[in-house]
Amino acid sequence: MTSIEQHKIIAELREHEAKMTRRELEAFTMYAKRDTDDEDLDELSKKALLAMHAKSEGAPAPRANPLDALFKEALPRRGSAQALRITARFATFACCIAQRIRQRKGNP
Repeated sequence: MTSIEQHKIIAELREHEAKMTRRELEAFTMYAKRDTDDEDLDELSKKALLAMHAKSEGAPAPRANPLDALFKEALPRRGSAQALRITARFATFACCIAQRIRQRKGNP
């Protein structure tokens, strides 16, 4: 394993840190520190790192909050007819409020 491959594997494993056991996390932090110091791993450490990588490949990568998708679908696309209607309604509403504020300022 070259140092470039080692760096790529460690970068991929950073996404799965939350799912690691305590022992795996301690070992991984040690491998990551060695990687930042540009040290090569010994054979046992390489095997353990490859085993962690193989284990994490089966698990799906962490995803964004599923509620974000619901809110994105609820909003209309920019430039769509629905978005333009909403914008026009908001502009009309804002004008009405501004007019009322001006009227109240004129009347004590």
